[in-house]
Amino acid sequence: MTFNVRSSYSMLQSTVRINDYVKKAKEMGYTSLAIADHNVMHGILEFYQACRKWEVHPIMGCYLDLPMIQDAAQTAPLLLFAKSKKGMKGLYQLSRWATKEERSSQQAWEIIDQFKDTLIGITPGRHGEIEQQLIHMDINAAQEIYQTWQSKLGADNFYLGLSIYPLNQLELENMILFAKKMNGTLVSNQLVNSLSPEDGFSLKVLESIKENHTEPLDLSYMQMQHPYYLYSPQSLSYMYQQEGIEYVYNNTIEVMKQLNVRFDLHQSLLPTFQTPQGLEADDYLKQLVFERLKELQLTKEPYISRLNYELDVLQRMGFSDYFLIVWQIISFCHQQKIEVGPGRGSAAGSLVSYLLKITSVDPVEFDLLFERFLNPERHSMPDIDIDIPDDRREDVLKYIEATYGHEQVAQICTYGTFGAKAAIRDTLKALGETGEERRWSQAIPNQIGITLIEAYKESSSLQRLVNATHKNQMIYQIALSIEGLPRQTSTHAAGVVIHNHPLEDYIPVMERVDQLLLTQFSMHDVEAMGLLKMDFLGLKNLKLLHQILQLVKRYEESDFDIEAIDMNDSKTLKLFQQAQTLGVFQFESPGIRNVLRKLKPTSFEDIVAVNALFRPGPMKQIDSFIKRKHGHESINYLHPDLKPILEKTYGIIVYQEQVMQVCQIIAGFSLGQADLLRRAMGKKEVHIMEEQEASFIDGAVNKGYSKALAQEIYRYIYEFASYGFNRSHAVVYSKLAYQLAFLKVHYPLYFYQALLNMEPGKIQENMTHVKKALKAILPIDINDSQGYITNQKGQLRLGFYTVKGLASDFIHFILNDRRQFGSYDSFTHFVERMPDKFRKVDQLNLLIEVGAFDRFGENRATLAYNLANILQTVEYNGALISLFESIQPKIEMKEEWDLLTVLEKEKEILGFSLSGHPLDAYEPLYRQGILTIDEVKQQTLQTHIQTIGLISSSRVIRTKTQELMAFITLSDAYDELPMVIFPSNYAKYQQWIGDQEIIFVKGKLTLDRRDQSQVIINELKPITHLEVASTKKQLSSTYYIQILEEDKKIEALDFLRRLAQKYPGSSSVIIVDRKRNAVKLDSKYNLLNKEVVLDELATFFGQKHTFFK
Repeated sequence: MTFNVRSSYSMLQSTVRINDYVKKAKEMGYTSLAIADHNVMHGILEFYQACRKWEVHPIMGCYLDLPMIQDAAQTAPLLLFAKSKKGMKGLYQLSRWATKEERSSQQAWEIIDQFKDTLIGITPGRHGEIEQQLIHMDINAAQEIYQTWQSKLGADNFYLGLSIYPLNQLELENMILFAKKMNGTLVSNQLVNSLSPEDGFSLKVLESIKENHTEPLDLSYMQMQHPYYLYSPQSLSYMYQQEGIEYVYNNTIEVMKQLNVRFDLHQSLLPTFQTPQGLEADDYLKQLVFERLKELQLTKEPYISRLNYELDVLQRMGFSDYFLIVWQIISFCHQQKIEVGPGRGSAAGSLVSYLLKITSVDPVEFDLLFERFLNPERHSMPDIDIDIPDDRREDVLKYIEATYGHEQVAQICTYGTFGAKAAIRDTLKALGETGEERRWSQAIPNQIGITLIEAYKESSSLQRLVNATHKNQMIYQIALSIEGLPRQTSTHAAGVVIHNHPLEDYIPVMERVDQLLLTQFSMHDVEAMGLLKMDFLGLKNLKLLHQILQLVKRYEESDFDIEAIDMNDSKTLKLFQQAQTLGVFQFESPGIRNVLRKLKPTSFEDIVAVNALFRPGPMKQIDSFIKRKHGHESINYLHPDLKPILEKTYGIIVYQEQVMQVCQIIAGFSLGQADLLRRAMGKKEVHIMEEQEASFIDGAVNKGYSKALAQEIYRYIYEFASYGFNRSHAVVYSKLAYQLAFLKVHYPLYFYQALLNMEPGKIQENMTHVKKALKAILPIDINDSQGYITNQKGQLRLGFYTVKGLASDFIHFILNDRRQFGSYDSFTHFVERMPDKFRKVDQLNLLIEVGAFDRFGENRATLAYNLANILQTVEYNGALISLFESIQPKIEMKEEWDLLTVLEKEKEILGFSLSGHPLDAYEPLYRQGILTIDEVKQQTLQTHIQTIGLISSSRVIRTKTQELMAFITLSDAYDELPMVIFPSNYAKYQQWIGDQEIIFVKGKLTLDRRDQSQVIINELKPITHLEVASTKKQLSSTYYIQILEEDKKIEALDFLRRLAQKYPGSSSVIIVDRKRNAVKLDSKYNLLNKEVVLDELATFFGQKHTFFK
C-alpha cells in the first residue's frame, strides 16, 4: 500500500495509465489504491470509476507544491488527501492555486486554514521540506515544520512518509529517528510512476521531452531497472519486514481506512433560469413558444399537438430551464447581430427549438423527429449545440460569464496525447535520431487516429523498418510505451459548463488570466457529474455568411432576408449540378463534387441526401442512389406502406429517422422505442437487438403483416441502421450550404470579396473561379487599393494583403499616409513620402512587379531598372537645405518585360497572374470545338476531348519496366488540370513537354487514384502547329480611340502598350484626334478581340471615346 502514485495525468512524469493501474493492482491483491498527481486532479474521477469497476477502495489526493514553512516565497511538495467531500473541495481549491500563473502564499494558507481537519498531509519523500532539513541535519527546522503542519491540518492529520529504495538507507534511518523524536506516525509514500521496472527508459524519454533536453539519451541504458514501479502488496510488506518496520505498512492500511470520499455521479445539476414576474419555467417556456407559433401563423395541426407533446416531455423530464437558458443566449446573439447557425445535430428535430429561434428549420415541414433529439423513454440530457461565427465566439462566452458569474462558467479541458507519429518523432528526438524522422513517418499510414500496432499490421514498410535493426525495434517499443499518454492540456473547441453555483463545489478547475475558468475534468467526466455542458462551436462559414450578407445589404438590398430565399432556386440547383461549390460549406471536396456532377440534384432534398450519404459508411449506397434517381435501377420498397418513408431517397435508407419511422409504421413501435432499437443497431448491442427483433416481428404480425415480410424488413433496416445519418443534422447543415451557394450564384461579387478576404491563403485556389465569375479583377493600385480586397464600381480590387512578403507595418503606413495627405502623383512622389525604413528595394520591387504603380505611366521594367537611382536621389534631396531646389531623378526608359515574365512575376508574388494569360491570343480556337479546361472537367468520364493550355508543371518518371512517362499540369486562363502521358506516347511527344510550353492536347477524361479529374493524353503538339480558322476575321477587326487632348497622347500610348502586353491579339488600334485625323498604331499595339479589353479601354478613355468594329 502506498499513497504516492502518480498517473499519466502528471504530464510527462509517469507512464501509469489509470485503468491499467487499477486492473493490475486488483490482480496483485490490493484492496485500497491511491492517486496523487502533481498539482492537478484531471484523473480522479476516471480513477474513482475504475476502482468501483474493480471493487477497490479509492484514495484521492494530490501531490501539491505548497509554500514552504521556512520560506513562504518558495514551494515544496506535500501529499494531501481528502477525508470527506468538504476535504475534496479543499483539494480542488489548492490544485487551482497551484496551477495559477500568479499566486500568493497567503491565499494557500487561507485555503488550508479553511479546510482544517478535512485533509490529511503526508511528507512526500526526498524533495519534501522536512526531508530536505533532515538531509542537511537541521533537526530543529524539521521539528518546526512538522509542528506547523500539525497545527494547520489538525494534530492527527499529519503523517511522515517513508520509502525504501536502493541507496536511500540514510534517509530511511533519519526519518525513522525523526518520527520517534516527534512521536509521529510513519506511512508508506513509496513513489509509483510506472507499472513495470522496464518502463525506466520510457520515463527518461518523457523527461527529455518535458525538459527539451538537447543531449541525446543512450539506448544502452534501456535495460536498466526502474525502482519507482508498482510493487505487489506482498513485496512491499516483505521490504518493510526486512527493515524491521512492518508497522509502517500496517499504519498505511489503517490511515487509508479513514479516507472514504464518494462522488455523487449523474446528479441533475442543471442551472435554473431566472424567469420574469416569478413565473415557473414551464409556464414561461409555454408562453414564449405559443406567442411565436401565432406570429408565424402556424396555430393549426399538426403544429399544436406536436408542440403540446414536446412541452409535456420537457416538463416531465425537467428540461424547461435548459431550453430557456439556450434561448437567452441565442437571443443575445440576435440582438448583437451575431449570426447563428440554422442548427446542429438532432436539436433541429424539436419544434420548441424552432419556435425559440434556436434552430431555423421547421421540423414539421422537413419531417424531423423530436424523439431522435430527446427520447422520453431514455432519460438523458438533451444536447443543443450552437454554431456561431468564429470571430464572435469570444463575445458570446463573455456574455455567458457576465450573466452567470465567473465562478459558475468554465470551458472544458481536453488532452493532447501522443499519436503514433508523434510518439515515434519524440522518441527519435530524445535519442538524437531526428534525421530518421521522415523515414519512420512515411512508413506509418496517414490515417487519423491510427495506432502504432494498427500501423504495423497494415504497413509492410513499417514492418521492414522496425525489424531492420535491434535499435529500430527498441525505438518502436519505446514509442509504443508512450503512445496515447497525455502530453499537454488544451481547451475543448466548443464545450462550456454552466451552473448557478460555483463549479468548484463539484469539480476541480484551473484559473487563467483574463479568460474563463477551465475544468480539470474532461467532457465525459463533466457530464458524468451531471453538470450542464453546452457546445458553442466557432464556424468560419457563418462568419463568411455574415460578411456576404452585410455586403449585400450595404450595396444591393438593405432588407435582404436570407431566410426568405427560394430553397429550390433553379440557378442555385444548377450550381450544385455543375459542382461549382468551392467556398460552399461541406461541398468543397473533390469527392463530393464528383457525386454532385453524377447526381445532378434537382431539389434541396437531393442536396440533403448527398450530404448524408457522403460519409464512410453510407458512401457505398451512392451509386445506387444516383442510378435510381435517373431511372437506371428499379426501386423496391418491400411494401407499399414504406413508400411514403423512403420515396424521397429512392427506396434507400439514408437517415436514422427513416429507421425509426419504419419501426413505427410496420411494428407499431413508439418513436421512443424505435430510437432505442436504432441506437442498439448502430452500436451493435446484440442482446438488445435480439429482444427488439422479437418485439418487431410480433408487432408487425399483430398489424397484419406476414412474419416473412417482417423478418425481411427487419434485416433490411438492420443492414442500413449503422450507416444511417442524422437527418436533422443533414438538413440544417445543407441549409447553410445552400444559403452560401445561393449567394455565390446571385451575388458573386460579394461572395468572392468575403471569401478571399477570409481565406487569403486560398486566393490562388479560388482565383480561376473568381476570374470566371467576375470576368475582370482590378489589380493592386497604390492609390485605390486598401489592405483587404474591396469592391469598386462593381469589380473586385485586390488589396495589399494579397502581396506575399509585403510587410504589414508598411501596408498600414501607406493607408494612414494616404488618409492624411491624399493620393500619390508619381512613383517618386510615393517614395518621397515614405520614411527611410520603408524605402527598401525588396518591398518596393514587390509593388512594382504587381503593377501597383502602373497608373503613373512608367512601365514595370523601367521602374525596377531605375529604382536604386530614384532611392538615391530621394535620399539626397532629403539631405538638402530647403533653400535648394530638389533634384528630379533621371529616368532611363526601358522596354517592358515580355508577357511571360510579367505573368511569372505576378504569379510568384500573388500566387496567380492577373495581367492576362499566354492563351488569350488563341481565344478564337475555343470557337472551333476546342474546350476550356473547365468544360473538359464537366464532361462525363471516358469522353474524348481536345483542349489547349500552358504546361505549368511537368514531371518525368521511370516505370517498373524502366520506360519513361510524364505527368503534366495544363492550365488556361481560368483553371488547371492534371494529365498523364504513358510510355507508348511519351517518346513521340517528349520534345514538346516542358514548363511554359503552350500545347494542343487530345485525350480521354478519367479519374486518378484520388477520384480527381485527369486526362490521359493520346495526341499532343505545339499550339503553333494549329491553324486558326478565324484569323482573317480577327485581323480585320479594329479598335477606334478618340483622344481630344494633345498632351494626353504619351500617357495614352503607354497605357495602350501595357494593355497590348496584357491582352496581345490581332485587332489593330487606330487613334483619332480632335480634327478627326486617324493614325493606325504599330502592330505591337494590337489587342485581343475580347469584351474585357473594351471595358478597360472605356474605363481609361471614356465610353463615348471608344469604339470597336
